[in-house]
Amino acid sequence: MGPEPDAAARDGGQECVPGSTRCSESGQLESCLSDGSGWGAPATCPVDTPLCLDGVCMACLPGSSICASDTALLTCNSSGSGYGAPEACAPEAPVCWEDACVTCLPGSVVCADEGNTHSCLPDGSGYGAPEACAPEAPVCWEDACVTCLPGSVVCADEGNTHGCLPDGSGYGAPEACAPEAPVCWEDACVTCLPGSVVCA
Repeated sequence: MGPEPDAAARDGGQECVPGSTRCSESGQLESCLSDGSGWGAPATCPVDTPLCLDGVCMACLPGSSICASDTALLTCNSSGSGYGAPEACAPEAPVCWEDACVTCLPGSVVCADEGNTHSCLPDGSGYGAPEACAPEAPVCWEDACVTCLPGSVVCADEGNTHGCLPDGSGYGAPEACAPEAPVCWEDACVTCLPGSVVCA
């Protein structure tokens, strides 16, 4: 392997090889003067190739990735000239967060089951242990704890039902059971109360 350009230049009485470039400590591009006597003033890389690496202004660090959307990544090509086409995150890590595909968005909450939620871990690697919904909102629906399951019906009293509101925040006004099934029992209108006795 031959000597470094600067070393070769110094062997010839020059500080650097004319026309060669390098990156300064501040990330700016420096070019060797035409007579090899030293390096010119640092120059900021252009806006579309802002990264200085190995004496070249690049658009991105080869192999690095950024989020193209909430579900896809862009990966920098091998020359650093730009990013390739968006690639969808894998099904087991479908969310793009902080330039990587993760299992879930940190801090997000989803239903673990009908009565519990669980929260995404800080690194997005998965969900924590289930946490029970509060007694005043015991049902998990659409990733939130609500009072009742929208559309469900319960007995308001012995002769009336009431349905859960569309947002799950509570129950609507009581509705009377039909004459042919006038008794509310186990959240449904029935003809008579099971076990009850009447005169035939």
